[in-house]
Amino acid sequence: MIFTLDYDSFLKWALIKEPTLKEKDPLIETPEGTIPTTYGISEYTYQQTTLAYEEALNRCASLKRYIRDYNYNNLVFNYALHISIVSSAFEIKKDENGDIWNEPTEALQKLYVQYGVYDSTAGIITSSSSGGSSASSSLPKSVTEGDLETSYLMSTPYGVQAEMYFEQMTGIII
Repeated sequence: MIFTLDYDSFLKWALIKEPTLKEKDPLIETPEGTIPTTYGISEYTYQQTTLAYEEALNRCASLKRYIRDYNYNNLVFNYALHISIVSSAFEIKKDENGDIWNEPTEALQKLYVQYGVYDSTAGIITSSSSGGSSASSSLPKSVTEGDLETSYLMSTPYGVQAEMYFEQMTGIII
């Protein structure tokens, strides 16, 4: 599959990956009549994905010369969708049992909750016990030597894909 590096191609790709981003009713009632929503997504999703796409392009620009076009486009698209989800933070409210009692209203916020970005851990569980409820984890090298951004990359499947490309760039002076 060959795709171009522009917002429309990114959005088309994102809607295939996450069909829940598309509004069920892509029409908006206005006093002037019925009009289609921008790209069939909510205004919030449009704003978040537009900003995230530009941010991903800017952050990845210096890597373009080191990656084939298809892989570069894939990196930017995955990274942009990851940024869209992570930056659409939703204030999670839990009851006394630890269950979420408030529901997000926007599609990106629902993905934020679905992927558990608010409480994700980037570690790999190496041991656990049942009696005393104990667990220990080991962090991947890229996380222990990385930063908060690297930790967030592990919170969505799109961030994990982007991190795989970033990991290949280790050692390249940019």
